[in-house]
Parts: sequence; C-alpha cells; structure tokens
Amino acid sequence: MLGIRKISNFYGDKPMIKRLPLMLALLPGVAVAATGNVDVHGQIQIGAGFDIVFDYSYDTGGFFADATRKNLLEAAAGVYESRITDSLGAITSSGDNAFAIGFYDPASANGYINENFDNLALNTVSIAANEYRIYVGGAALAEDTLGQGAAGGFSFTTSADANGLAFENSISRSQAGFMPFVNNGANDTDFAPWGGSIAFNSGLNDWYFDATPATTESFSGYDFYSVALHEIAHVLGVGVADSWVNQVNGVAHTFTGSFSGTVALENDDSHWKDGVTSPIDGQGSFETAMAPSIGNGARKQLTDLDWNGLRDIGWQVAAVPEPETWAMLLAGLGLVGMMARRRA
Repeated sequence: MLGIRKISNFYGDKPMIKRLPLMLALLPGVAVAATGNVDVHGQIQIGAGFDIVFDYSYDTGGFFADATRKNLLEAAAGVYESRITDSLGAITSSGDNAFAIGFYDPASANGYINENFDNLALNTVSIAANEYRIYVGGAALAEDTLGQGAAGGFSFTTSADANGLAFENSISRSQAGFMPFVNNGANDTDFAPWGGSIAFNSGLNDWYFDATPATTESFSGYDFYSVALHEIAHVLGVGVADSWVNQVNGVAHTFTGSFSGTVALENDDSHWKDGVTSPIDGQGSFETAMAPSIGNGARKQLTDLDWNGLRDIGWQVAAVPEPETWAMLLAGLGLVGMMARRRA
C-alpha cells in the first residue's frame, strides 16, 4: 500500500527583474569569485560544500550554447557557494519511494514543466547531499523583463513503512525549520527545497556578457552577471519562500527580519524597494542586488542587506572571505577545497 502526498506546484509567483534605460554607477572594485574556466570553477568550500548545480537540458533555444554565458552563470553561483554553509540532506528515490519535481519552464515565459506530475523522467528524481539544482534557459520574456526565477515544486509517493517515513523526512533536507507539510509552510523559518529554475530573456539585444566579471570596467548593455546573481537569490527563496512570506507585512509592504531589520518592499513583496541601499562588507552604500530593476551599464553585487535577507529565511551565511583568500581564488591558484563544478 502506498501513501501519496502532494504540495503546491510552486512557491509563489515568478519574481522578475526589470530593465531601466538609465546609466547607473558601477560598483568600485568589488571582488567576484570567478575564473576563466567553464568546466572547472574554482570555489572556496566553506563548511558543508553547498553546491549549485545548473541543468541546461531544457535550454531548447540554445541560449547557453555560448561558453561565456555558462561561465558567467557559474561565477554568480560561486559567490553563493563561497558563503552559504548549510548541510543539505540528500533526497533519494528508490523502490516505492519516489520524488517528483516540477518547475517553471526556463525556455518559456509562462510554461510549467511537469505541472501534473506525469513526466516519468521527473517523477523519480534523486538530489545529492548539498546539491541545489537549478534548471536554466533562454525564453522570449516581456521586453522590459531581463529574467525570472523561482523555486520548484514537488510531489512524492512513499511506502507505508519505516523506509517511507525516513524518505518523507528527507524531503526537508535536514533543515528543521523547513516544514512544507505543516500548515502549508505557515510556521517555516527555513527554506531548503531541491532547487528551481531561471529563464533569461533570449530576445534581448543588449545583454552584456562580461568575460572578466572580476573587473568593473565601463560598459553598455544589461549586465548578465548581475541578473544571474538576482535570479539565483529568488530560487534560494528570496521573495518566494514561506519563511520569507512569514516575515512580510503585506499591508505596509515591509519585511522584518532579525538580521535585516524592517525594510521597505516593492508592492509585489518579493523585492527590496527600488532605491534601498546597503553597505557591501560594511563599506559604502549601494543599491541592493534584490531591487526589482537594474540600469543599462550597471554592475551590482550582493550587499549586506541581500545576505541578511538570505539569513532571515534560514540560510547559514559565513562571514566574507578575507581579501587575500579572494585574491587567490581570482588568480586561479590551487586552493584546498576547490572542486570541479558539476554539470547536469
């Protein structure tokens, strides 16, 4: 006898980042964890080895056929991997215990993959320990939309025995505050699903794909690296997780977290309000990466507020690496703990 339990197909709507025809100042000299190698991405493994794994199998239009674009996406992922220290448990489909995933189609503006959980290949999925899988692609989005991303949904079937109970418990990925089965997430203080998806605007003619994102030279166009940072944060739950929603005042449009304090939000309650600024590593004042828009010619990095937002929804975030550690990483030196980036 099998027991079946389902939750909603997705976490919230797809937050989007908008383009602005404005020239904004570049951030001066902020280091980015990046190398010039697409297949092997050097990263500092702090703590548990949190690993963002990109899956390009639904990029049907070939948006990521260009290696530079993949390299930039991997560089953006490396920023998160260098500071997130959560240990995520594995989810393993086996026998009667089957884990099914669904997600917004990264090659479509509105489509959803496996919405009815009838895709056999996606109905028996296993997610490795510490893996956070993100399906990516290019899509014909609205002209003023650069990208859209969201965490994915899931369904599962379990056996009616101890193995089934252990499998069900594994879906929370060893995060006690992530409880999607309890009051529809109303008590959640953490967020740790299997992953999600991102669609980037394939029809945009003025993307800027920076071959050297560690530098901040002047440029024109919409910075793909900045947009990738923004959308990955949404897949990690910023603006969409129950642990985010539980800290939002939808009338006043504010977010109140123990790390962030009380912060003004856009009316969609998924972004910091445009114009909100924050230091980066305690220095200066910069518009946040999780504002809803970015200007032509602008490069953004994750500010202290952006990192605190991740902390408030349950992610464990380490202190910023020492400057000499970043320098070694950017130089491509062999560091203890570097690992090959896995590609799905």
